[in-house]
Amino acid sequence: MSSSNLWNLQPPQRATVKRWCHGLLVFSVSLGLIALATVMATGNLFHQTAPTASLASGGGNLVPLW
Repeated sequence: MSSSNLWNLQPPQRATVKRWCHGLLVFSVSLGLIALATVMATGNLFHQTAPTASLASGGGNLVPLW
């Protein structure tokens, strides 16, 4: 019975598996950082441009101010 352990592979195959794992790790971290930056950017943008509607400022006039 043979096991599919990384250390039982031939050296060229082992290097290929390590390269794929490293690439997948880099891709995952990059995707996470892009998602975090997007959330932070849209969060700031929303707070800066959100119109305030209250009774004191004429709540019936909901014209966005860009």
